[in-house]
Amino acid sequence: MKTDFPDRFIVIDDDPICNLISTHSLKYLSSNSEVLCFNKPKDGFEFIITNYKTDVPYKTTVLFLDLNMPIISGFDFLNLLSCLDLKVIKQFTIFILSSSVDDSDIKKAKEFSIVKDYIIKPLTPQILKGIF
Repeated sequence: MKTDFPDRFIVIDDDPICNLISTHSLKYLSSNSEVLCFNKPKDGFEFIITNYKTDVPYKTTVLFLDLNMPIISGFDFLNLLSCLDLKVIKQFTIFILSSSVDDSDIKKAKEFSIVKDYIIKPLTPQILKGIF
């Protein structure tokens, strides 16, 4: 069965263990896709503004974003991302990847039109099979 995986996955999560699990799960199902993890949302955002331009379509990218992080929360990150040019934003499919099962977090995340879905950690191959 052929499945079309994106060219790149970006995981932004301050928990290195969760990043390791996410990377392993992503590589297990899609060994040809690039997986980038950022422990600091600031570094992930800087990577995006440096590498994604409005005039050059880039690779299709899936972004997995944690909500509860110090300094820049996932919600802060979504607000920053929402300010970028629409041509940049459209290069991403964004999933919240959080340990929070709080209904208010889920509702608030889904209020962002750029968020495709909310996933409860950990990111497993089974969850990924459901997405792709």
